Amino acid sequence: MLHYQHGQWDPYIEDNTSSNYKELLNSVVPCEEAAQQGLLHNCELFMFTDNSTTEVAFNKVNSSNKHLFALDLRLQKLQMDTGIHIHIVYVSGTRMIAQGADALSWLLLIWVFC
Repeated sequence: MLHYQHGQWDPYIEDNTSSNYKELLNSVVPCEEAAQQGLLHNCELFMFTDNSTTEVAFNKVNSSNKHLFALDLRLQKLQMDTGIHIHIVYVSGTRMIAQGADALSWLLLIWVFC
């Protein structure tokens, strides 16, 4: 199964919230919704993003930003609750330009293998 989503920030997010938070939230919410529907049980989930902060925050799980840290914890809990394994992979903008996908650099792709 392949799922993709392009970012539209929810209107309830404060204007002073960082774009890093908004981009990660746009990944966490659909993952939680898919898990609630039983679509992610024992799957492997790959997220590809051009946002290096998202990758670092998730893989180190020690973001100094309390909002990013809370989202990281939600993803960690999701892994424990569903048995999935999440990989967040940073893809640089220069790599996207080199392969001709620079128009999609704002897009977070999520691949799920069950």
